[in-house]
Amino acid sequence: MTDSVNWVAFFEPRGFIVRRLYFPENGGPNVKSTLIFALFLAQAATGGWLDLFDGKTMKGWSPVGSAVWEVKDGTLSANPSAQPQLAAADGKAVTASGFLQSDRAYGDFDLTAEFRGEPNTNSGIFIRCSAGQAISQNSCYEVNISDNHATHPTGSIVGMHTTLPNRIASAGKWSSMEISARGPHIVVKVDGTIVLDVQDQKFTTGAIALQAGGPNGPGPIQFRQVRIRS
Repeated sequence: MTDSVNWVAFFEPRGFIVRRLYFPENGGPNVKSTLIFALFLAQAATGGWLDLFDGKTMKGWSPVGSAVWEVKDGTLSANPSAQPQLAAADGKAVTASGFLQSDRAYGDFDLTAEFRGEPNTNSGIFIRCSAGQAISQNSCYEVNISDNHATHPTGSIVGMHTTLPNRIASAGKWSSMEISARGPHIVVKVDGTIVLDVQDQKFTTGAIALQAGGPNGPGPIQFRQVRIRS
């Protein structure tokens, strides 16, 4: 730059053709319009998909509960089984568990994520979590990640809709999950195969939460390539 104008950098979502755009810091409303248009172009260039995880930080997410989350090798990771046990109200030792909750709420959307767990993993992707309520199957749709769950194995919505008699084998490897929530129509795919296609009107909007640990196991869980399209 050769003039005296102050410039600020605008970074578009990953995958956009132009990596860095510069705009005058005091450019007025025209600059704001340009930024909005650039965001529109960025979404259009990626088919409307936006990253919810940048691969480096937990920006946009907040931990809930006692599970310790970290960014490790480009993944959102937690392993409650490696944490010290905690004392419950009755004095009994319990394993850590918790969530990583999105800072934003979403209503109608398509969500994709890659995940890796083990046979003793109890995880899931909770969607449309009601504001101001504890994260649970009573306040969200809990799309389960727990291959050996007795009644609602991986891909099921716990307490509501099950994939049984079909059971997914996802433990010990990277798998993909796709969730489409459009009005009451919810479709879940695991590794590209539709495992659940249901109608349900209980929850309409809310945060997304990633689970680590629960009654069915404290094993490790990793997430990557978490993306959403509204």
